[in-house]
Amino acid sequence: MNSVNNTVNPVIQESDLGRHEMLPSAGVGMHVAPEWESLRGAFVEVRRDGGHYRSGIVDDAMPDGSAVWLAGDVERTRKYLGKADGFVIWVESTPGASYD
Repeated sequence: MNSVNNTVNPVIQESDLGRHEMLPSAGVGMHVAPEWESLRGAFVEVRRDGGHYRSGIVDDAMPDGSAVWLAGDVERTRKYLGKADGFVIWVESTPGASYD
């Protein structure tokens, strides 16, 4: 008989967006970034509707933190991502990191 893993990956709730919290569904050592204006140059994981959307380097950010642009790469073009569109950005937990 095979053993089944019944572990459920948590889904990001709207209440989680304002907190720096590490959840097992994201990459190890990552947390939700509630303030996007300081992410320029950071490698991030973008999630939407609880699932992975895209990963990449933040090329630019709106001064008010309402949106970022992920840099293009060989396979994809530069991409605008707005908070109002339901995107959630996860960033590595690096003490004292500054990405600007």
